[in-house]
Amino acid sequence: MGILRKLWWGQYSLGVAFWGFYVGGLILSVAIFYIVIQHGLGPTASAGVIVVSLAYRFIASVGVWNSAAPRLKSAIWMDRMPGYLARFVVFIYAAKIIWGLMNGDALNLMNLITQ
Repeated sequence: MGILRKLWWGQYSLGVAFWGFYVGGLILSVAIFYIVIQHGLGPTASAGVIVVSLAYRFIASVGVWNSAAPRLKSAIWMDRMPGYLARFVVFIYAAKIIWGLMNGDALNLMNLITQ
C-alpha cells in the first residue's frame, strides 16, 4: 500500500507516474479485464475487476496530477510543458470516461459482463 500512497501524493517523478503507473496500469487493467471475460469467470469476477480497475485509475490520475505540480513551478517555460500535457491527458481521459458512462457505456459494460 506504500506504493499507492506515494503515487497518490505525487512522490514519484512525472515520467514514472505517467508512463509507469498511468499508461502501464491502464494497459494492464484492460488486459486483466479481457482475460477474465475470455475465461468466463462470471459476472462477479468481472465486476470486481472493473471496481478495482476504476479505483486504481482514480489513484493513478490523482498521482499523475500531483506529480505534475513540481514541473509547473519551473521558471523555464519548456520545463512546464510535460506537466501541462500530463494534466491535459488525465483531464481528457476522465472526461471521456464520465461522458461515456452518461451516454450508454455503462449499459454496454453490463452487457459485456453478463454474457
